[in-house]
Amino acid sequence: MTKHIKAEWYASIHNLPDGSYIDNNGDVCYVKNGKKHRDNGPAIEGANGSKEWYINNKRHREDGPAVEWANGDKWWLINGEWHRDDGPALEYNSGGKEWRMNGRLHREDGPAIERSNGGKEWWVSGLCYKTKKAYLEALKIWKMNEVMK
Repeated sequence: MTKHIKAEWYASIHNLPDGSYIDNNGDVCYVKNGKKHRDNGPAIEGANGSKEWYINNKRHREDGPAVEWANGDKWWLINGEWHRDDGPALEYNSGGKEWRMNGRLHREDGPAIERSNGGKEWWVSGLCYKTKKAYLEALKIWKMNEVMK
C-alpha cells in the first residue's frame, strides 16, 4: 500500500477537514484557508509523537507549550514568537532552559539561559550581560523604562 493510499484511508476514517492531509512522513496536518491551523488541538500530529499547535500558520498556544517534541523538548510560542510569562519558553530534555519574552531572551529573576552543564547567561530584552552585576543594573533601567510607557 502506498503512502498516498494510506493517507486517504487515514483521512477517511478520521474525518479530516477539507484541506487537511497526511504528509509523506505520516504526520497529520490540519489546514484552514491554506494555512496550518486548528482551534481545538495540535495542527500537526507527528507520526513520531510530536505535536505542534498553529493558528493561521503561526505556532501559537496559550494554555501550554505550542510544540511538544517527541524527544521531550517543549517550546512555548504566542503568535509565532517564543514567549512565556510564568517560566522558561524553551525546556530541553537535557535540562537546559531559556526564558523569552516576545521572542527575545529576557528574564527578570535570574539568568535567561540555564544550560544543562550549569552554564548561565544573563539577558534583558534581547541584550546579554557578562556579569550578574551588569545584568541587575540593566534590569533596573529596563523596569524604569517599562513604568514610563
